[in-house]
Amino acid sequence: FSYTDTQAGTPTITAASTSPSTITSATQQETVNAAAATQLVITNTAVTVATGVASGNITVQQQDPYGNPNTTDATRTVTLSSTSGGTVTFTPSSLSITNGSSSATFTYTDTQVGTPTLTAASTAPTTITSATQVETVNPATATSIAFVQGPPSSVTAGATFSPAVTVKVTDPYGNGVGSLSVTMSLTGTGTLTGGGAQTTAAGTGTATFSGLSVNQTGSKTITATVT
Repeated sequence: FSYTDTQAGTPTITAASTSPSTITSATQQETVNAAAATQLVITNTAVTVATGVASGNITVQQQDPYGNPNTTDATRTVTLSSTSGGTVTFTPSSLSITNGSSSATFTYTDTQVGTPTLTAASTAPTTITSATQVETVNPATATSIAFVQGPPSSVTAGATFSPAVTVKVTDPYGNGVGSLSVTMSLTGTGTLTGGGAQTTAAGTGTATFSGLSVNQTGSKTITATVT
């Protein structure tokens, strides 16, 4: 008989008989090696990182058509890429899977919030199927706040500012930071109405104050603060 297997390892084959009588079975341990590599696979789960912060190690493995790690091929060069529009850093910038090993690792750093797709590809020593994985990049800690739509340069005392005042809170790379509380304060005489806490929106980092007004005339300064 012939024997075919798709799983690398050392399986034991048994030949047994109970007819016309039960006799002692024969066993033999075989060796099944991985076939030539046909694909790259990212073996760890998708990572979630903050902008500007390196991920933990991400592992790329070369496998045969049946998912067995291949350690016998010649050294394989792996190139890395990302669909992100930010500044992307792979460390190291390219990988080599050496003979005797099935995998190599790298870390990923990005400055743009989103869900970029990472691709590990190889054309040497042979072209094999690429590996892809979608990662999650969240904003880093907020570092700045700015007016998107500032207070009007002139307004009637007691009148609501129009258009509404909008601010944006961002991380060091310009990504909006959501779920933060922003308040408005007044420097100058009079009372500011409508400056109570507003929460920045997820994704954009913006907060809008639609009911601002000041009840006295004169030069004033309106300040937005993350609280």
